[in-house]
Amino acid sequence: MPLGQVGVYSLGVQFASSLTVGANAVSNAVHPYVQSAFVKRDFEGMGISVARTTKLYTLTTIIGSFVVYFAVFPVLHFFKHSSTPSLALFSMLMLYYFLFYLQSSFAAYIADMNEIPYMKSFVITSVIFLLISPISLSLSGGNAEIFVVVAVVCQLVYNNWKWPMFFLSIKLASN
Repeated sequence: MPLGQVGVYSLGVQFASSLTVGANAVSNAVHPYVQSAFVKRDFEGMGISVARTTKLYTLTTIIGSFVVYFAVFPVLHFFKHSSTPSLALFSMLMLYYFLFYLQSSFAAYIADMNEIPYMKSFVITSVIFLLISPISLSLSGGNAEIFVVVAVVCQLVYNNWKWPMFFLSIKLASN
């Protein structure tokens, strides 16, 4: 990836990760309740809490993305035109970080129920990404958008559908 593009990519990563980490704070705050509900066998309350938290995380991420892209980036663009991420790059980064923290939240909810089945898949997904990303960068001429697409696809292939479904299956089986 050319040095100038690395700077733009890094700025996009900073904003995308900050937004999703902030939005994910609600998910982190609900863990004691999920653990308590699991111990009390209150699966309905646990499900309602996780559903509300997931909706709030999603809404906060969407609103934050629009605010950053349409309010913050124009100010950055005014001061340094060449360092502002494109809509395509920022959208892909937001999608990646949104999906990553979403599946991480569900993995943490599963851990709240004393289950840890996801370690192997996280390692495999990471290794696949590490193997594919240099190839994608060389084939695309260092295109940052392609790099992020590869990361998104690596997560979507398994982690982003598996862990919410696994959580739901535990919740439903326990009712």
